[in-house]
Amino acid sequence: MKKFVLYLFFFILCISSYSQEFVVQHSITNDPLEGVTAILFHNNRPKEIMRSNYKGEIYFKDFTDYDSVIMFKLGMTRIVLERALYTKVVYMKPLKNILDEVLVTGQIVPGNKYQSPFKIKFYTAEEIKNKNAVTLADFLLTENNFTITQDPILGTKVSINGMSGSDLKLMIDGIPVAGRLNGNIDYSQVLLGNIEKIEVVDGPLSTIYGTNATGGVINLITKTGSSYESNVKANLYAESVGVLNANAYYNTSVKGHRVSLGVHRNIFFGWDQNSDSLKTAVKPLWRDLAWNPKEQFMVNTSYYAPVSKKTSLHMKINGFWETILNKLNPASSQQTVVNDEYYKTTKFNVGGNTNTIFSKYVEWQNYSNFNYFSRNIEFYHQDLILGNQTYLRNVNERIYNIFGRSQIKHEIPNKKLNLLYGADFNMDIGSSQKLDSSAKAIRDLSLFAMVNYKFSEKLLVQPGLRYSINNVSPTPISTTINFRYELSKHFSSRVAFSRGYRIPELKELYFTFIDINHNITGNPNLTTETNDNLQIGIDVKPDKAKAASSLISYSSSLNFTYFNKSNAIDIVNVNPNTNEFKYLNVGNVRGLITNIDNRVKYKDYLFVLGTSVNGFQRLFSNSANQLDQFLFNWTINANLTYYYKNWDIKFTSVNKYNSYNPFIVYNLVSNKVEESSIPAFIYSDLSASKNVWNDKLNITVGVKNIFNVKNLRLTGFSGNVHGSGTNEVNNLWGRTVFTSITLNLDNVK
Repeated sequence: MKKFVLYLFFFILCISSYSQEFVVQHSITNDPLEGVTAILFHNNRPKEIMRSNYKGEIYFKDFTDYDSVIMFKLGMTRIVLERALYTKVVYMKPLKNILDEVLVTGQIVPGNKYQSPFKIKFYTAEEIKNKNAVTLADFLLTENNFTITQDPILGTKVSINGMSGSDLKLMIDGIPVAGRLNGNIDYSQVLLGNIEKIEVVDGPLSTIYGTNATGGVINLITKTGSSYESNVKANLYAESVGVLNANAYYNTSVKGHRVSLGVHRNIFFGWDQNSDSLKTAVKPLWRDLAWNPKEQFMVNTSYYAPVSKKTSLHMKINGFWETILNKLNPASSQQTVVNDEYYKTTKFNVGGNTNTIFSKYVEWQNYSNFNYFSRNIEFYHQDLILGNQTYLRNVNERIYNIFGRSQIKHEIPNKKLNLLYGADFNMDIGSSQKLDSSAKAIRDLSLFAMVNYKFSEKLLVQPGLRYSINNVSPTPISTTINFRYELSKHFSSRVAFSRGYRIPELKELYFTFIDINHNITGNPNLTTETNDNLQIGIDVKPDKAKAASSLISYSSSLNFTYFNKSNAIDIVNVNPNTNEFKYLNVGNVRGLITNIDNRVKYKDYLFVLGTSVNGFQRLFSNSANQLDQFLFNWTINANLTYYYKNWDIKFTSVNKYNSYNPFIVYNLVSNKVEESSIPAFIYSDLSASKNVWNDKLNITVGVKNIFNVKNLRLTGFSGNVHGSGTNEVNNLWGRTVFTSITLNLDNVK
């Protein structure tokens, strides 16, 4: 009883320390507006900053002495409310151009994409939710310019504009994600339950972010909570193919200190398009699945603290665990003992960043992170009669990554000049039976600088360079020059030339892995890749003057890219008889890419339409023959979201057409360049979503892969790392139905 009284007293004390001063509502629908930022001013200085909760309520701790309140929210008109004009209910008018988002990735000064010299795309929390994507790979599957490929052991690889995953840098809150397998991040290991926004810079950013950024950068912005409330979110997701996902997220705050915790669990039971027929005919011989069963568990923690009036601290500790089971088939019906392999991945990272604002024009940012990556392969004998397992051996590889970055953003308004300069350090340390004993740590120290200069109201120029010192391979000076020119109030043009680089990784240099499924060796003589990239683009800009009265808003861009990658590193089948692969500098890769992206919002419709035409040429060193023509493929993606007010239901349709896709493969044994291809296919999803229980509960049902696309059969030489006996590649696992239930509880403190 005493404890109850104490808790009740503490609760009343917390409630009494805040007072409700405003309720913010939509001027047309009268719906409460969540996430409105309100700044309380006294003597022209900010006194307190709060945000509205899901009821539109704004609470201030001290509302007794103030001059004015400024309220703003993305997509809504800005409101300045003087004290003499105080009113409890505030109505905000919508700006129809809701597609104007503030972006931070690669920017000297955060702004919208029309202010950046780079080609930038962004995806909001609502778009992530509309796609019902569990992993980042699921989300990017239907996006323009992205290509998804699967490996039953190495996971999901993502490429952009034909640039492989090793040329694409994945970051979370500005910190690079470590732990590459075969040069690629497994995007199926990146769960989206804790992600607020996705920003993509389509094009080279080596000048700012160094190696592995020659194709582009994906930056995931996580949820950090808010300073005015506690929040609990939970989600359950189930898919008929055998996917079960559950995640929960909690954040709270005390006097500006914010703490958040996210827990995620994802289970997949495995799938094979032939399993039903083959199990009926040859059971129990058929055990191996095209899509291996996997189990994933992830924990995210975050702590934000205002260290002083000028400095804030944001710390994060994250853990990830995954187990993939690879069952092997018996050689005959008489064999009762078979082999099983367990691929166990552990990721652990601790890091964070500090922001210090020296003045209105100078900001100092520091990032630091330690990442531990472990990949353990355990081998067992499985007795099919008795059900017993016998441990045989294990192979373990561990990579320790240390990353640090310090940069200063400096604005000189009188000179129309913005500066970004700093240094970063990255070190990978490997430990494994699969790494050659001569393996050394890879250390990279870089200095970088970028200048943003506005020559006039129409012309913006942004040059930059990076100088790096690396202990395993010489690196070129990375340079970039970017122009943005305002053709008119509706059209803006971009021109950019960049030279990027990619340093060979530990596995590419020193890797040796030979077992029943693999025969891969590294190459310590690899040299650094370089990439010259030219981009030309035009953006169609909405007329903000008419945004408030217009029923339609839009965002459109046309982009042309040419790149030439020299000393391209690839894994090559050097002996098909033994399925032996080796990392080599194979030659040059050139690309010609044209893409169009459109986003249109009209009333309750949101329509996304994009198309991409891609041509690639691969020229191999020391080859007896060459296929020097460009081979082309194209894609169309069309997504539609519609909110039907009468039923209070949101409908979402996601579609992407992938054309016949030819590509070139080098057969080192025959010293011939051969052509392979993947057939055309269409991917399509349809879902319906509805809020119930005063919008605290969301229920979504739908169907994925409506056209029932499964594995795709390659034509020509495949050069498959995991076996040359099949020309089938994992692509999709057929039509499935799914349901998702999300609980959202907010509590103002």
